[in-house]
Amino acid sequence: MKAFAIATVSVLLLSGLSATGAPKSRDQQVIADRDDLEKNQDWIYNDLKLAELEAGEKGKPMMIVFRCIP
Repeated sequence: MKAFAIATVSVLLLSGLSATGAPKSRDQQVIADRDDLEKNQDWIYNDLKLAELEAGEKGKPMMIVFRCIP
């Protein structure tokens, strides 16, 4: 039973690794993060005035992240 569980977990892990393809470079990961944030309605990306306005209206603090995007 224990060997079956280990074999099952191994197959699942290996199938997950092969489905993701080659690992992304750091630059590719950063660009993908930027693209995801631009599409996400929960974040304000690259618009400080809008962020200040919305934070003031909602009475919430802002978190500002400075990143070097290649």
